[in-house]
Amino acid sequence: ILSDAIRSGTFNCDHLKGADPRTQSGNILGQKSHDIEIHQKGRLFFFLDDSRRLAKFTASTPYDLNTLTFETHLTLNGAENSIEFNRDGTKIFALDQTANTPTIATYQLPRAYDISSKTEIHKVDLYDLDIEDIGGKKEYGQDIEFNSDGSAMFILISNEDIQKEYIYHFDLGKNYDISTAVKAGRFHVGAIFLNRAAGDQFGDPSGFGFSRDGMNLYLLDNKSSTGVHQINQYKLDCPYGLVKCSSNASASIVSQVELAKQNIALNVDTIFKRFEWIKRNRNNEDLSIHNI
Repeated sequence: ILSDAIRSGTFNCDHLKGADPRTQSGNILGQKSHDIEIHQKGRLFFFLDDSRRLAKFTASTPYDLNTLTFETHLTLNGAENSIEFNRDGTKIFALDQTANTPTIATYQLPRAYDISSKTEIHKVDLYDLDIEDIGGKKEYGQDIEFNSDGSAMFILISNEDIQKEYIYHFDLGKNYDISTAVKAGRFHVGAIFLNRAAGDQFGDPSGFGFSRDGMNLYLLDNKSSTGVHQINQYKLDCPYGLVKCSSNASASIVSQVELAKQNIALNVDTIFKRFEWIKRNRNNEDLSIHNI
């Protein structure tokens, strides 16, 4: 709907489908949503509200907000601002938003995307992973993302001084295992907004995400004074390349194998065509392919 409206030049907010998770959950959820996760090709929706309740909805039509049906909810520990699932949906990673307490807890679920219960299996303090502790200022955990295979983790840390806000990149020795995290570097998101023509118009980054291939960064500008809330899109030089490239190793291997297969097929096809032509013309003295 949105794409059609943009192409026709008639875009406005009336074209956007909307969902009210609070009403659809029977008022179990609060007024505000902090995070949303969509899985199983648009058939499962998870909303995290300001009371740290994680609600699960199913969509009878993939990605169609009008077809959401509330299933159940899970109460987290009271301060989570962002959650992520691992690839098979059996674990939840929850980022704590409490000032100066940027921690990530890992919860085991009974089954894939089953939030009927949870068991905490690990928790890490991000200060122990070398995020910057600015004296006299408060740091807040804002958002968490993984790359496509869980070998890298990205954390947005905000600060009372919005000029010192960063997305930290951590390499994971074991996919989706936070206990193996090692800091690779950080990306200064504050600089993006400070580089605007109007120096006083920068905002407060409060959320981010990547495209499926990791080549685009989407950054939420949570405007606190003048201006408007907005999502900004940035093109990256390489997959998840805020600090360094972080491509999906298995996808890279598959693409290389497929390329090798294509090269072999092309060469074999060319060789056998030549053999076949020589066989047909074995009695000719002139073996020019054009028979000149």
